[in-house]
Amino acid sequence: MNTINKIIRKIKHKLIYRKNKKPDQILNQIFINNKKKFIVQVGGNDGISNDPLRKFFKYVGNYEAIIFEPVKYYYSKLNILYKNRNDIKIKRNFVSNTNKKKKIFYIKPNIADLMDANGPKNKWAHGQGSFSKKFIYSVIDKNNFRGSYYKKNITKFKNSITSETVNPFKISKIKFPEKSINLLLMDVQGHELQVIKSINFKKQKIDYIYFEDENPTSKNSIKIIKLLKKNKYRLIGRLTWIDQVYWKQNKY
Repeated sequence: MNTINKIIRKIKHKLIYRKNKKPDQILNQIFINNKKKFIVQVGGNDGISNDPLRKFFKYVGNYEAIIFEPVKYYYSKLNILYKNRNDIKIKRNFVSNTNKKKKIFYIKPNIADLMDANGPKNKWAHGQGSFSKKFIYSVIDKNNFRGSYYKKNITKFKNSITSETVNPFKISKIKFPEKSINLLLMDVQGHELQVIKSINFKKQKIDYIYFEDENPTSKNSIKIIKLLKKNKYRLIGRLTWIDQVYWKQNKY
């Protein structure tokens, strides 16, 4: 991270972020609320690894959910995980503001199994589906702190990247209930802006929007913040500068 970004983060921490709650606290508050919940999760992966919703989705509750996962391997995992659950629907689509099919890149699962190397043991490589091959390359390079085995096999890891063509879906096609607490949660590796652009802000009641923001000074991040502020959302939660939660006080 360069000096300018460090200064910006320090200023934001002092002026904006220091009073924010942690995203996990916000999720806890949502799920202990007696009111009906409706959750849309974009980028479900295997439904377990690093999934902030898994501890809630383990049990049937006062909620319904739709999980989007475009990669066939992880889509199948989700179907097995929630095979007896009528309250959770799994869709094999990528979410975006486009109507065109796209090619998604990801690390072959059998290789991803090896990429924790010396740790931490968090199965991080399984969650790196992206429409940019270069993005996955950069993430692989950033994880070179995982020891000598990892460093020796970086080329092998990069060569294991594969792809498949996936179908699009727009958030605007979903009917969000007017009398429930509605949450949109995204883990889409740099595709957040396209997901948010697919929302119909005038007609859809989405109370909370939770997403990863790995680079808060990037052009995409600035566009996301402007779009959310324009539609009356405000930042209420963040964790380690990455996980962000925005909230809109809807009057229904």
